[in-house]
Formats: sequence, structure tokens, C-alpha cells
Amino acid sequence: MKEDYNPLVTIGVLTYNSAKYVLETLESAKAQTYKNIELIISDDCSTDNTVELCRNWVAKNKDRFARCEILTVEKNTGIPANCNRRLRASKGEWIKGIAGDDILAPDCIENFINFVKQNPEAEWVNSQVQYFQADFKPERFGRLLDESYHSFYNENKTPQEQYRILLRGNPIHAPGVFVKKALLNSVGGYDERFSFIEDHPVWLKLTKSGKKCFYMKKRTIFYRLHDSSIFATRKPNTLFNSFYKKRLNFDKEYRLPFLGIWAKLLYYKNYYLCCCMDKFGLNKSNFLCRALYWGGHPILVLRFFFRKVFSKN
Repeated sequence: MKEDYNPLVTIGVLTYNSAKYVLETLESAKAQTYKNIELIISDDCSTDNTVELCRNWVAKNKDRFARCEILTVEKNTGIPANCNRRLRASKGEWIKGIAGDDILAPDCIENFINFVKQNPEAEWVNSQVQYFQADFKPERFGRLLDESYHSFYNENKTPQEQYRILLRGNPIHAPGVFVKKALLNSVGGYDERFSFIEDHPVWLKLTKSGKKCFYMKKRTIFYRLHDSSIFATRKPNTLFNSFYKKRLNFDKEYRLPFLGIWAKLLYYKNYYLCCCMDKFGLNKSNFLCRALYWGGHPILVLRFFFRKVFSKN
């Protein structure tokens, strides 16, 4: 790839009731050290003043970007449909997606472009993600999520091997991904049937089609943790949230038919363990419930232990 490679990059911001944080997200797009950027904001029928804030901000800052566009709809459609609207509207060769409550590192796009210059076979790349709580202040910074140790990103891994890993679980944290628009189009974009699962189906389709996910060991995004986020994992006093139920139809179509019998049995054992604990009111973070929950997940306990050990090495 030529050293002067300077493609148009789409920063695609997904918003839904993001008024509290979206201006910080937009400012982080404006602050990018890489210059050839378009900004697409796709709103999924916010009921607050997110769209108004975005329109006012774009009116003042549009000259920073190659082009700007704000997309709106009259009813909420779910995350995958919002991703597809962003995909159709983008004109960039590459897409960097971001939620309307997260923040891009200033050198995010520049680092990705430098990486693909050095790795011209890379068409989608994951990276480090920095967690932070609520406010973007140093004292609020949490864990730096670095998945480079994961076998999924071994340089000798084939796309087919990555696909088999993705059938068992998802090691890819979506906010850190940088991907070619043409590649997303080649697999049909996002599956809108599963309204809260936009990333895992796409990763499975990409690897199944023979496209390997690369890894860049650089922090590109700051991921905000807050209670009002639709991605909030669970309430503080519970062991798990209800997302396992929302995943069931997706798993039945994308994962379970391609897993071995033991993996299927393990999946349903874990699923019905959660169902039973919910039914009997045992989804509580106390000693008895934790013992029942983790006692029913011995493989997860071992996985957690080994990840802790190897992440320190």
C-alpha cells in the first residue's frame, strides 16, 4: 500500500437518547489528528434533544469534515437497523463506528490508517479499549481492555479458525473495530432480526467468508460505563442480566447448528441454569446465589482463572 494512502474514513456515531454525552463524542471526532474524515450521525428516534444538539453542533463544526450527515427515523428500529442506515449513508472507504456516549482517542483514525498501510491484507481490525466511569477524568479510568493475548488474534490463526472460536463465544469488543465498508456490504451488513445484537452475527459472517480479524495493540477508544446505557451489563445487586434470553434466537440460527454435541449441551445447561435461578428469585448477588451460579459454571470459572493468569504474562 502506498505511503501517501489517504482514504476517506467515516466516523459513524450511533445515538439514542444520548443528549447527556453526545457532544463529547462529537468533539472527539473533531479532534482527530487524521483529517480526511466524514461524520455520519444516525439517530434511532431519540425522545430527548439529542438530534437538536447534534444539528447545532454540526452547523458550527461542519467545515472540519469532508462531509456531514444526520440521519433520523420516526420510530425506534434497534441497533442493527441503525448500523445499516449508517452503512448505507457512508461514503468512506473505512468505517469507525462509535456510540453516542463514548469517546475516540485523538490519534484513533491515524493509528488505524498507519496499521492498514503496514498490513495491506487487513480489511477489519480490532484494538484496545479503555473503560471509564461516567465522567471523562483520569480518576474515572478503569481497566484497559487488551485482547492481544487471546488465541483468536494469533498471527497464524486462519479466518476459519477464528470462525470456530466465534461459534463458542465473542472475544471482539465492537467499539474497538475499524472495518472496510465494502467488506461489510459483501456479507449483507447487519442482521436486523436481532435488535440488540449487532456485532456477533457480523463477525461470524466475516470470518466464515474468509476474512481474518487483525489486532492493533493501541488504545483507540474510551468506553463509557453508566447505568443508563443500553449496554449496561447488569444491576449491582444481581448476578446476570436477561440478555441470555434475548440471544436465544440468534444462537439457534448462527451458533448452535455448527457446534458439537457437548458444546450444545453446555450451552443449554447454562441457559436453563439462568432460567431456573430467575424463576426462583435466585438472581441475587449474595453468598448462596453466587455459590449456586458459579457452581453450575465450572468451565467459566476455569476460563476466568486462566485468562487472569495469562493476561499478566
